[in-house]
Parts: sequence; structure tokens; C-alpha cells
Amino acid sequence: MFRRRIALSLLAVFTLAACADSAKRSEPEEVDLGGGVIDPADMMPPAPMPDMGMREIDPPSARELSIIGSDEVLTNYGGTVDLQVRYSDRQGGIPNARLQVRMLDETGNDRTATGIEGTGLRSSNAQTNANGQATFTVVTGNRNVTFRVEASDGIADGAPPVYWTVTVAREGSGGLTVRVTYDPTDKRYEFRDFSAAQVSLFDRENCDLLRQSATNLQGAYFDLAPIAPFNEVDNGVTQGDLDDGATFSVAAVGKNRDGMPITFGCVDGVRITGGEITNVDVELDDLPLEWKGRFTVVHHFDLTDLLRNTGNETLDRVADVLEVLRLIGDDSGDRGEAIIELFCDLVNLDDSICRIVETVGGAFIDRALDAFLPEQVQDVFTVITDVLNIVSELTVVGEIEFVQTQLDENNMLIGNDNRWQKFRFVWRNGCPMGMDCRREFTIGNLDTERRPIFGVFDATVDRTTVNIAPHGLNFRYGVIILGIAEEWIIPAILGNANMGRVTFAELFESLLPCEDINGITTDGFCEEVLVLALSDILFDLTARLEFSPDQFRIEGTATAVDEDGDLVVDKLDEGVWRGTLTFGETVIDFNGCFTGCRDEECPPPECMVPME
Repeated sequence: MFRRRIALSLLAVFTLAACADSAKRSEPEEVDLGGGVIDPADMMPPAPMPDMGMREIDPPSARELSIIGSDEVLTNYGGTVDLQVRYSDRQGGIPNARLQVRMLDETGNDRTATGIEGTGLRSSNAQTNANGQATFTVVTGNRNVTFRVEASDGIADGAPPVYWTVTVAREGSGGLTVRVTYDPTDKRYEFRDFSAAQVSLFDRENCDLLRQSATNLQGAYFDLAPIAPFNEVDNGVTQGDLDDGATFSVAAVGKNRDGMPITFGCVDGVRITGGEITNVDVELDDLPLEWKGRFTVVHHFDLTDLLRNTGNETLDRVADVLEVLRLIGDDSGDRGEAIIELFCDLVNLDDSICRIVETVGGAFIDRALDAFLPEQVQDVFTVITDVLNIVSELTVVGEIEFVQTQLDENNMLIGNDNRWQKFRFVWRNGCPMGMDCRREFTIGNLDTERRPIFGVFDATVDRTTVNIAPHGLNFRYGVIILGIAEEWIIPAILGNANMGRVTFAELFESLLPCEDINGITTDGFCEEVLVLALSDILFDLTARLEFSPDQFRIEGTATAVDEDGDLVVDKLDEGVWRGTLTFGETVIDFNGCFTGCRDEECPPPECMVPME
């Protein structure tokens, strides 16, 4: 026995040393150690135990159910049909597992216990065989019916269930499964906008004709059950009992939450084969929106930068004249010199006026205004200078009219009108107590020539975004400034808003004590300079403040809204304007916003004018 232990130890050493050339031998060598012959294989570690049905158990999340065959099944009246499934994990099929099965109607209700129209399940569970396969049997009745069968493992967080769609029909007939698709990434709607999709079969029709009446399809051979809800997953419907050889145009419409068709798709020439399920995909496209019509539009513009630091000579001189008016209403002692500078250096339109004011001199003008200018007149002049602040934020009411009913092949709307008709202003600083500090004027109120303000534009539409191309308007901005001053501001500060239009000349003549001022300065100075010359310069310079369509240009974007689902654009929402004013080499940017409503006025835009 002792000699045998030694032999085994030596053999272990020899065995390790012989590993390098073990590949050279095809048969193990017998070793004689004096105690008999020992086969080296007898000294190898014991072989693993054979599989007696025990296996390592994977977590439930690693398990999978898979359908064997098609998940679309067509079968006939009064028979049976077997549905097979395989249950597996990472190691292969799972044997002896108990699987559960349910029968669901088209609305998802569990009908396992009662069946549907005489069709039911033979059993609500089945056991997998050695390969992990299980079979469920459906016993069919004698009526047309389509339903779903669900198989599951009944384990929390186990394998996801699988589903068959089973159609029972008369012998020799065929079935049709329609999958309706929609891609929101490049279209107008999201799936949340849909309530259902409706599939209809048309005999002896074609898709081009059906598309023309997509909003009110009539004369269908058969309407399939609605797909509701309709989304990326729930988008299929199956119909059986269709005649072998029948050919259909398969049309589908997607309906919004109000049940109105908003999308359409169609496939021609779908042929039914008896005993089989025919599959067809129908892709939905947006139905076109109707654009033609008038929209009452409320625009809001921020023109602050237009009136300050523009470098435009006319604008600068208007500001200079208004600054002289402010100084006349002030007591800073610079009024005389400001008047001289205005007529002799800044304007110099009439040398005789310049000679008068230079002869009188700034000091005399100051003393005359200090001595005889009533405090009321000073207040009037100060308030008038605020007119530029009032017109720096401009609200316009007008119309946008689209002349085309629908988009052309390039998704464009050509030759549309943008018309301005009314102006709204807010007088924030200096508005007399009790006065209406918000006023609206039509063009006729402000511009006696009644020149229309309009521009013609093209637009492109991308999904719900309408892009309004750059276009110009003839904008007599100076006439608007004069109009609100003479129609509103001057009468209001004189205490009688209903007195009608009061010109600057009439205002100066009625308020200035010319006889007293002339007594200190020179005869006729008040009438010729402070009344006529100053009012004429103010009127002439301001009236010339007119922008041609090449100078005043705007472009914009808005969101088209179909509020009632009738495929007619009802509103232009979230509108943004970006504009430019060009004076020679100088280009000034300004911004605005707008909303528009079809055939009625929208509330003022709830928007902040973009500042970038």
C-alpha cells in the first residue's frame, strides 16, 4: 500500500511534466509501478454529474416569449386552430413551465370566460414541453369575429406578453390587416392630436378621387372597426370574411379630438386571397389647410431706435425742433440761443428769419419769454415734445389677405396683401387727468390724402409655421406724428378734447402774448418767428418724414391655428416681425409682433417685442 502511494505521487509529477508533449500521443500510456497496471484515466478528476433536470435559474427579466409562426391567424367556422409559443431564457427553452392565455375583444376586454360570438379558448393555460414550447387551442364558432389572444408567464417583471390577432371567417374567404402609419417628425400634428383612425374599403374607386373628398368619404364597400386610440403602437385593424379575388382601394383618415378628418392615406389595388391574411400599410399625410380669406391683424412695433440716433437728417431736425419747443417751455435761460441756432444753423430755410432772431439776440428773447410766457403755455410746449415717446410704440390694426385657397406645389402662398388701416397709441406721461389716454385713429383721421399703407408678400408654410417674405410699405410716419399731435395731444392739453384739429400755428397764435413779447424784442418778432416760422418748420420737416417701400421693410413668422378642426386656418398666432429702415448706407433694425383672426379682430397681441 505504501509503495502504491509513492507511485501515485510520482505519477502526478510525471503527468505535469508531460503536458508539453501530450498532443503527440493519441492513446494514454499504461504505467507499471510494480503493483499492477494503472490506467492514467483512472487518476483524472471525476467527470461532472449528468443533467438530472436541475438548471441554474435566470432572473425573470431574462425570460422571453416568442410566437412560433405568424401572429396574424385566419381560420374558418366550426373548427380549431392551434397557437404555439416558445418560452426561453439565456440557456434555451424552459421546460415544464405553466403559461397563461387570455382572449381579448377589439376594445381590450377580457373575454376568456365567455368567448366571443361562439368562439373561445379550450383552456386558459398550458405547460411547456422539454423544448419550452406550449400550444393553445382556439375553438371557432359560426360567426365572423376578430379578436386578440394574449400569452404570458404570469410572473411579475417576467417575459413581456405576446399577442396573436385571430380572424374567424367562412371557408374560402380571406382577411385583410391594415396598419396605419403617421410620422409626426415632418408633419403638422402629434399623436396626442388624434382620437382615432378609420379605415374604409372602396370597390371600383381610386385613391386620386377619394383624396378629393377625404374630409367626407362616402360610398365605402366596408368600414373597418375604428383604431382607437391611434398611436405608434395601436395602429392596426383586421377584417375577415372578404371574398377571394376582391380588389379594393384601402383608404384611411386620422381624426382629431373633435372627430374631424385631418389626415388621409390610400393604397390602390389591394387584392384578397382566400384562406390568407393580406397585409397592407397605409401612410397618412396631412390634409391641406384652407388659407384664402381676410384676417384682422393687430401689430405692435417698437420704433424707439428709429427716432433716436439714426443719423437721418430729417429725423434729427424734427428732434431738434421739438427740443426747441421743450426749451421754450423751460426756464433754463438757453431758449433764445436755441431759437437762434434752430433758424440760423440747423434749418436756415429763410435768411430773413435768421436775420430777425440774430438782430433781437438770445438775451432779449430769453427776457421776453421769461416776462410774458404764461405758465400754461410752458406746460403745453413741454407736453408736445412727448409726442416722439408716444409714437415710439406703435400699434397698428389692419388686414392680411391670402388670395390662394391652398399651398402650391412648393408649399407657397403667392401675392398676398398686408394692409394697415388704424393706429392705436398710448399716452403714458403727461396725459391730463380724466382724459382717455388710449386713442385709435384711422388713416383718414391722420392723413388727409388718405394714402393706403399696404405691401404685397409671398409666404411659405412649413407644418404650422407660415414664413412671410420681406416686403415694403409706404409709411408716412411724419403725418402720423403731426396727426396725433393736432388731433389729440394739443386739444387735450388745452382742456377741450372735442374741439377738433388744432394746428401748431393756431396753438402758438392763441397762446403767445405777441404784443408783450414784441415790446421787448422787435415788432413782428412773435408773429413771424414764434408763431409762423416755428410752426411751419415743425410742420414741413415732420410731414417730410415719409418712408418708401424700399426703405421700410418687414418680414415675419407666425403659427397657423385651425381652432375647430375644419381644416380652415382660423388664426395667426405668436407672430413676430423683423423690420429694417434704410437711410442711404445706414440700416436700422426694429422689431414687432402680431396676431390675426379670420373675419374678426383679435385681442391685442400678448407679446413682448423681441429685442435682439
